[in-house]
Amino acid sequence: MKKLLILPILLLAFISLPALDLDLGLQLGLRTASGAIQDAYGSGTAIFPSLKLNVWKGLGIGLGYELGYKKEAKIGIYEEDSTLKVGGFEAFATYEFVKGKLAPYARIGIGSYAYSQDIVSEHAQSVDDSKVAFSIGAGVKYLLNKLFLSAELRYVPLKVKPLTEEVDLSGLRLLAGIGYRFGL
Repeated sequence: MKKLLILPILLLAFISLPALDLDLGLQLGLRTASGAIQDAYGSGTAIFPSLKLNVWKGLGIGLGYELGYKKEAKIGIYEEDSTLKVGGFEAFATYEFVKGKLAPYARIGIGSYAYSQDIVSEHAQSVDDSKVAFSIGAGVKYLLNKLFLSAELRYVPLKVKPLTEEVDLSGLRLLAGIGYRFGL
């Protein structure tokens, strides 16, 4: 968590540089799951509001919060009711390759993802924890003056060990969004 606090300090340091832009965006889309989690809970939604500071010739750093994945399922040999939620804060860096109105980009990030599994059972216990994970992705923006549209594919490898067995919460995010660029 301390590492995530370094990014706002870096953002403040870059504010004194000339010709900075600030992107405010909101992406929505599909979040897939892996393995046994996919079998039990399936895919769900992902919502990713973000704030990104464009600091130098295509390079940007930002913060975002992923939310929206909440799925219910009956699990275990007793078919008990359960709810799985996954979401969290992410710090990321992007590099845009602007070609006219199109701006393909690559991104890397690190996030603190919270996950909880509530189980209505006498035989199993609920889990509520968090873990740090990296992310990697690519996307494209379509620039309309200050407004932009975006599409992105991101992967977060997230393996956790809440009790005795490792659980794979990894998944792809296929997101589309809209944003606005403010000149600072």
